[in-house]
Amino acid sequence: MIPRKQLDIGWTDLIAAFGRSLVPLDRLRLGRELETAWKIVGASRQTTDPPPRDNSSTILTALSVRSGFDATLTALDWPPGSEVLVSAITIRDMPRILVEHGLRAVPVDVDMGPLAVPVGNLARAVTPQTRGILVAHLFGSQMSMQPIIDFAREHGLLVFEDCAQAYTGDGNAGHPESDVRLFSFGPIKTATALGGAVLTFHDAGLRNRAEAIQVTWPIQSRSNFLRRVLRFGMFKFVSSRLAFTIFANGCRWLGVSHDDVLSRGVRGFAGGDFFQRIRRRPSSPLLSLLLRRLRQHHGERLARRRVLAQEFDTVLNGIDRPGRAARDHSFWVYPIHHDRPDELMQHLWQAGFDATRGASSMGLVEPSSSDAPQPRAASESLRRLLYLPFDPSMTAADVRRLGRAMSEFDEQLAPHSESAGY
Repeated sequence: MIPRKQLDIGWTDLIAAFGRSLVPLDRLRLGRELETAWKIVGASRQTTDPPPRDNSSTILTALSVRSGFDATLTALDWPPGSEVLVSAITIRDMPRILVEHGLRAVPVDVDMGPLAVPVGNLARAVTPQTRGILVAHLFGSQMSMQPIIDFAREHGLLVFEDCAQAYTGDGNAGHPESDVRLFSFGPIKTATALGGAVLTFHDAGLRNRAEAIQVTWPIQSRSNFLRRVLRFGMFKFVSSRLAFTIFANGCRWLGVSHDDVLSRGVRGFAGGDFFQRIRRRPSSPLLSLLLRRLRQHHGERLARRRVLAQEFDTVLNGIDRPGRAARDHSFWVYPIHHDRPDELMQHLWQAGFDATRGASSMGLVEPSSSDAPQPRAASESLRRLLYLPFDPSMTAADVRRLGRAMSEFDEQLAPHSESAGY
């Protein structure tokens, strides 16, 4: 069976992380080197960030995007009941964090073609209680941020640009006028460090206040990070085709869903005590692995992903794919829409392709009242969403075989439905 995705990390990286988990490291030096490495990552952008007035740092590392977002909201200390406009499809935990701070997450519908948040939708959702906007670049795409920035400045709003799924390492570091830009290096992300996040602030003062909050949190233990290295080393081993086939068949024999096992296993903050889990600082070995990953070049793998997406688009001609009209796309994943996604998923499993509906922790932001603007496009998209297995190791022959399997499924549906699934 072809796995849904392989972890974007090498065995030498995992071995290095294992070794670094066993020895003490200099956190201050790692912090300085991480800041320098992040500046180099963004050095090829067409626009550059204005330097802070007092030469303070505008870069903050965190255990996760969730952790950095939580610390920043604590630093902002907005009045209870304040609203944040949130792109209607986002990481499920982000609205949860807003609620923890006494804030309201107001969903703003997404145009699924370009995977962008239209300014008109923001205008319909903004109220005198609105304090900020949180928009997420989805599935590896990048929407144009300038219209959103202009809208935010017109209404005096702070902009969070969630780039968790959009890291490419080739100069993209978000829009320089976004107030806070959040990049994730979690387990299934591009250039994963098995955790960690980098936040860039427009205002060094806000960054310093967020850091002051983080300093009060305990540090992730080296043993905790070591367990993550071992766990995801196991996932990497299982993601080879033969091992994955044995794993999936073994789960079936035991009467459990391999999809559920994988979806739970890659989530970094599953279970209880959510806020206790995210309110920690990254350990030194995590910082060391993150530094190592930032210094590596990922262009070849990203180029292969784009070529593979073109092969998918050619073979699956006419398929309904969110993001087909995206301004820029690095294809972190390859999602499609289908009228019967669960049945198609099961069919693809039988054909040897590990499609999934739970490949990420994305979810719908629900409106707080029936008279609020309803995110109908986002809701319909998630209802029909299916992630196809997508990894640079796939060949053109694999893609053609996947296309045939999908065509077979729709041909089986034809006598029962007037339209094909996509």
